Amino acid sequence: IHLIDLRYYRASLHDYIRENGIDRVLVLYGTGSVQRNGVLDKVLTSLGKQGLSYSVEGGIQPNPRLAKAQALADTYAGKGIDFLLGVGGASVLDTCKAVAIGLACGGSIWDYFCKVRPITGALPVGSVLTIAAAGSETSDSAVLTDEATDSKRGCNTPFNRPAFAILDPTLTYTLPAYQTAAGGVDIMAHVLERYFTREADVDLSDRLCEAVLRTVI
Repeated sequence: IHLIDLRYYRASLHDYIRENGIDRVLVLYGTGSVQRNGVLDKVLTSLGKQGLSYSVEGGIQPNPRLAKAQALADTYAGKGIDFLLGVGGASVLDTCKAVAIGLACGGSIWDYFCKVRPITGALPVGSVLTIAAAGSETSDSAVLTDEATDSKRGCNTPFNRPAFAILDPTLTYTLPAYQTAAGGVDIMAHVLERYFTREADVDLSDRLCEAVLRTVI
């Protein structure tokens, strides 16, 4: 994982694209904050300077939805997309991961999340992060919700791990106070899942968890 300061995003995106022979990018974002704060424009300008073809899709909701991910995979199947770039938070990035699997493997994305079919590959994914929360920008996991059945499923595979994450703390300054607090609670929830276990003699891990919790507070 390359954790890249956004101040160098132009060179970083250019270098990655040059090295990996990318031709067409699908850029996903959420409900519009990245448009208002100018981050999306910066990213698209960077892609355009490389002469890349790209498509942009917004409207990714918190607790990302299966229907949206499947619709995107169906829409862009066979259209030459070879990289997905998420601009936003974990919900955007989880949707990118799901669409990346759908475009590479075909068929129903839900089958892969329910382990009905094996995941044999995924398109590469990158992230321009705007909130500190779930940590999807460095993980091998993704979560989707199927509203039709009120089911939520996680999917862990090495194919999910992003190629890079561009992290600039100043991008989080544009968030409302509520969203910042929600991100902090999200971090703490994930840490507590690993803290309250039945494992004995894990003092070092426990102290690390406590340090993260105190720091976030």
